[in-house]
Amino acid sequence: MKDSGIPWIGDIPEDWEVRKLKTLGKLQGGNGFPEEHQGIFDEEIPFIKVKALIEDPIQKTGKDTISENVRNQLKATLIPKNSIVFAKVGAALLLQRFRCLNFLCCIDNNMMSFSPSKKILSNYFVYASALFDFSLFVNPGTVPSVNQEQVGNIFIPLPDVLKQEKIVAALDKKCEEIDALISLQEKMITELKSYKQSVITEAVTRGVPAQNPNKSSQSVPVKPSASPRLCEKNKMKDSGIPWLGTIPALWEVRRLKTESVFINGYAFDSDSFTGNGIPIIRIGDIQQTIDYDNCAKYAGNDNLDSFKIKDSDVLIAMSGATTGKTTWVCHTQHAYINQRVGIIRSPISKYIYYTLQTSYFLEYINLFNAGSAQPNISSKAIGNFPISLPQANREREIQKIVNFLDSKTSEINSMISLKQQKIATLQKYKKSVIFEYATGKVIL
Repeated sequence: MKDSGIPWIGDIPEDWEVRKLKTLGKLQGGNGFPEEHQGIFDEEIPFIKVKALIEDPIQKTGKDTISENVRNQLKATLIPKNSIVFAKVGAALLLQRFRCLNFLCCIDNNMMSFSPSKKILSNYFVYASALFDFSLFVNPGTVPSVNQEQVGNIFIPLPDVLKQEKIVAALDKKCEEIDALISLQEKMITELKSYKQSVITEAVTRGVPAQNPNKSSQSVPVKPSASPRLCEKNKMKDSGIPWLGTIPALWEVRRLKTESVFINGYAFDSDSFTGNGIPIIRIGDIQQTIDYDNCAKYAGNDNLDSFKIKDSDVLIAMSGATTGKTTWVCHTQHAYINQRVGIIRSPISKYIYYTLQTSYFLEYINLFNAGSAQPNISSKAIGNFPISLPQANREREIQKIVNFLDSKTSEINSMISLKQQKIATLQKYKKSVIFEYATGKVIL
């Protein structure tokens, strides 16, 4: 072994080189194509966008295409087969998804391609790219970015092509095994999330599941006449809402607006956001737990108390891919809501929060977004959403449901968290395996 001269690579075998990426192939940026120039899937040239990087490998399908005539008119770069493409701008850059193409294409202007020379295999480069850390040299600014010179100066540990083939074969096998374990954990998380949603849906449309009676209670028959309400408790009735179905006979259906107050967000000027001040909750900030430290900040002295969040508020995203996503506020953090974020304020807010996690709320959202390019929902539509509520002993029954769901969802969330930790451990292990092979520390 010898010192590579690059701290993050460390020692490499004596017969290996360390080369800058720009000496091993051609780096090229992509082109932007106006929507009117993008055709349908039978046009000649696939036009790959950043969103396609989620696929591995990238598929030659879809309507993102352009004609050869358009490419010539706009003098767009044609990316050759076996090139590697990746994001050079935005959040996708930091995900560092490097994808090898098996077809000619054009790429958008938020992407970059690397066309390797005969000295480096495409698949070996994809594995070696796991050694990079773009976050160490991204350009400062609101949107992270890297340029061609920065990427070109990245160092690559490089054995001969025969050794690269052996490394790729070994890593294909190793990574396939690790990826199978990751996929298993991801499947279990999906099943747990589905189970959690079904538990919530059942509780807010049927009530808390009955506990199994013990033997002593089974031996004491209950006379129907002694407690007519007890007999009615198990009866069901049509809710009048097709996708809600039947509800307990002693429940009722109410519009959300009759049980809450809705507050629309304030249209802040994004130019007024600073690094310090009061957090502004935007659509992207609506997560299971809001990260107030990383929210945009506002230092103005306007009287915006009517847009201030309060303890037990429900916050809801009203536009974009996460339309309908909610979070429940369980503290007194001083923060305001931005436009297209709404507050649902109610004495039964936690119950409402759970109701908005149900499958039928998602169906309701989809009714308003069928065929629309940009998902969104109005405060009026949210207010008209039907929710089912107990009538008899209302406060006690609602609290019983909330307590049950707090306990049950906490239990399920803990199981999901354990699976996520296993995935993180497996991903870390995968990266360490790639590092060991791609720097020659494992001898083949």
